[in-house]
Amino acid sequence: MIEFEADRMHGLILTDDVIASEHDVVLEGRRQRIDGNPQALLGKKSIAALY
Repeated sequence: MIEFEADRMHGLILTDDVIASEHDVVLEGRRQRIDGNPQALLGKKSIAALY
């Protein structure tokens, strides 16, 4: 399995456009899972305070 991932990553070219689109996907996922859920926000803030 690791050989497949190594082969896939070998020719990987990360441009600003690719990174920006993936960044937007991650932020949207966070908004859906955490920012819109008061219980998740409380958990995140509690962990940050304990850390």
